[in-house]
Amino acid sequence: MRWLHPGGPAPALIEWFTPFVDEYETREDAYLVAEHVQGISVKIRGGARLDIKVAGGDGGVLAVAGQERGRAQYWKKWSFPTPGVSDDDVVGVNWVRVGKRRRIGRFSVRNGVAAPHAGDAGGDETTCAVEVTDVLVGPQRWWTLGFEAAGDRETLRGTLDATAALLLGDPLPAGLDLQMADSISYAEWLDPPRGERSSR
Repeated sequence: MRWLHPGGPAPALIEWFTPFVDEYETREDAYLVAEHVQGISVKIRGGARLDIKVAGGDGGVLAVAGQERGRAQYWKKWSFPTPGVSDDDVVGVNWVRVGKRRRIGRFSVRNGVAAPHAGDAGGDETTCAVEVTDVLVGPQRWWTLGFEAAGDRETLRGTLDATAALLLGDPLPAGLDLQMADSISYAEWLDPPRGERSSR
């Protein structure tokens, strides 16, 4: 589940999320947008890996405090090392370069309750990564809040819901406006026929 907003993240949002961050990452990804095939995402991640994602269906609506906030999606991902990828390989109208400065927190869910992640998951524990990321596409600056639960399909939605309940259950910090219209994957957002990448 992901939300994308124009501009940079508000200071109150960064302050709210900073205590949960256990990893910072800066990288540039190159997304293939040729043919505008819906439900498939292809990117070169950080110039080092080829990621292929295929949409696996609608994960339903996330409601927080009685309000519909966003839509979850199932994706299946394959990742392969790509040694020797040069800048010349990812140029032209078929590729979009996306710079990312990511703040990542990881959460464990045990018996339906989420907490900041510590150590390896075990037993009935599952995990969810959450990120607040600055995004640059050419001169345009955006930011995104993303939740990514991984593991068995049967546990994914429960993991997502528990993590969202922990982070989004209280009044949201200033600058964190979660609306259905802004809940969209990178693949949908970058697809020119659908993603205008302009301020709403």
